[in-house]
Amino acid sequence: PGYLDAYVPRAPRPDYTLGFFTPESLDADMSAITFGKPRVWLLDYQIDQFDARNMAGHWLAARSALVYDQWIGSAHIGLFALTPTPTDSTHQITFEFANGLRLTASEVQAALSPGDALAVGLKWEATRPIMSRITIFLHGQAADGTLIFGRDSEPDNGFSLATDWKAGEPHVELRGAIIPLDAPPGKYGLSVGMYDTAMGEVIEGSPVVIGEVVVR
Repeated sequence: PGYLDAYVPRAPRPDYTLGFFTPESLDADMSAITFGKPRVWLLDYQIDQFDARNMAGHWLAARSALVYDQWIGSAHIGLFALTPTPTDSTHQITFEFANGLRLTASEVQAALSPGDALAVGLKWEATRPIMSRITIFLHGQAADGTLIFGRDSEPDNGFSLATDWKAGEPHVELRGAIIPLDAPPGKYGLSVGMYDTAMGEVIEGSPVVIGEVVVR
């Protein structure tokens, strides 16, 4: 509460819940907190969502898309999108990258405003064992290739490794990004790609266009 009073305008004060959880209460408590909400902020002190002590961060990372996070002094904030962004398209896109990962996603046709969170459901399937760790990116680019928004991480907001996936078993994740406050109005192609986490080399076939976002 002290951080809210120090950094956030007092009127209206955000609806918040203090995060005192036990392993037994975590799922029920977090389900109640997030019910009916499209997104939620997680505020932490001296830890981030990756810390082993952060039960709420791990719970959110497994069920939503981390679209923004930042350290502010000893405090850390993360914004999680809880539901996919509505899209006007029913077209399904399927594409197999050179490393054997097959992507299935609904084509995205969305209109958003600066500050909005974009979240896209992605279904992955390893057609063979994946030998190298990979980082997946979701990028929105202008017609000239300029990157306007996006986010890179290993699967499940950085909590999973593609090398652990068994061939033939589907893996579903919600992946997202925030539309920057200074994003110019316009149409931006939305693409998904990947690169070798250790070497930084883009995997052959990357990226694949999965739709378009109009920034209003």
